[in-house]
Amino acid sequence: MRPPEGGPEPSRGVAFEAAAGCPACLSPRGDGDGDEVRNMIAIDIDGVLADIHSVVIQKIQKKLGLKETPPTPTKWDFFDEIGITKKDFWRAYIELWSQEYQLIPLIEPDAPTIVAELRKTFRIAIVSTRPKETWSGTVAWLKLRGIQYDELRLLPPKTDKATLEYSIIVDDNPELAQRCKNVIIYDRPWNRTVHGRRIRSLKELLSEVRSDGDREG
Repeated sequence: MRPPEGGPEPSRGVAFEAAAGCPACLSPRGDGDGDEVRNMIAIDIDGVLADIHSVVIQKIQKKLGLKETPPTPTKWDFFDEIGITKKDFWRAYIELWSQEYQLIPLIEPDAPTIVAELRKTFRIAIVSTRPKETWSGTVAWLKLRGIQYDELRLLPPKTDKATLEYSIIVDDNPELAQRCKNVIIYDRPWNRTVHGRRIRSLKELLSEVRSDGDREG
């Protein structure tokens, strides 16, 4: 999901900082710093773990008294497509993450189990750019939904994830996928015009990284 316009400039955010220098390959979990970096898989939140789009749209629909449900977005810049303003969207987004995070469902109900399985071999980073007002609610949501991780990085809007060094970044952002060779695209209607390595579920991610490990082994 695209971060809102404005807001604070990029900084460290809420994070356990990743080590520098990620080679393109994955290797099994190890004890040294270099091994930890090679193992790091970064997973986005909005549009990958959290089904934020549907609840934001429902909230706006109810608030504005809209009788027709807006269509599912098919573009990254979707505001005009679904007939809502950026201001309304981001107001609802911040309210949900900061005050009503319990209402935000997982995209995949079995995501906690799959992420836990990934952590048996690889280090998992949860990485997301978002307004600072949502950070505490995001941490609480991850705990509520049972998402385990080795590193959490909540970064200010406008932070460029392409500058972050991870072996793999799982993200739904089509613009990031075009600029960053380590991105695995999490399939969503708004990124289907972009070519690249793609998964349709976290189960597919688990299968792919296991296959990579078998080939390298």
